[in-house]
Amino acid sequence: MIDNAEKRVLILRTFAHTRVWDDRNQCTYEFGQASKIYQWEPNYGNLKSNQIEFAVGIYMPQYFTYSGTYGKPRPVFAGTVEEQIPSLIQLNGRSNKPFVRKDEGDDAILIKYEVVKKLWSEPDRKVMRKLNWLLLEKKIQEVNKAGIEVDTNERYKPLSFTLKHDHVLSAFKELSIEY
Repeated sequence: MIDNAEKRVLILRTFAHTRVWDDRNQCTYEFGQASKIYQWEPNYGNLKSNQIEFAVGIYMPQYFTYSGTYGKPRPVFAGTVEEQIPSLIQLNGRSNKPFVRKDEGDDAILIKYEVVKKLWSEPDRKVMRKLNWLLLEKKIQEVNKAGIEVDTNERYKPLSFTLKHDHVLSAFKELSIEY
C-alpha cells in the first residue's frame, strides 16, 4: 500500500479542447507536448494508477480566448458554467498498471478518466487561474530540486504533470478549496 506522502496528484491542463474536463472521459497529449511532459517528468509514463491519488482538470486562462488553428478557427470556450470551475477526476484502469496509455510506436499520451465533481460550485476564473499558477510553481520547485535540466522559464510549460499529494493540498488550502 502506498501512503499519501508518496502518492501523487495528476494535473491535467488544457487551453484548446472544449469541455474536456466535463463531457469527455479521456484526453490526449500529442507530439511536442508529450515530449515536453516527459522532459519535465521523465518517470511520468511509468507511474501506476495506484500511485495517483486523484487528478485535477484545469481550463487554463488561454482557454477563454483561444480559437482553434485547424480548419476554420472557432472559440474553444463554449460559455458554460462548468468550464469555469476545475474538475476533480479519478483515473480509470487497473491499479498496478501505468496510467498512461499509448499505442505501440505512438508518442501521444492517452489518459482515461471519470470526472467525479467540480472543486467548487460557482464559476470563478480568477481562483482557477491562481490554482493553475500555484500548481505550476510547485512543479517548477520539484523540477529544480530534482535537478532535471529543463528551461523552467520557457513560455510554454507542460500541460500535464504530477505533484506530491501534500503540495496540491497546500495549494488547495491557500485558496480555501475543500475537496
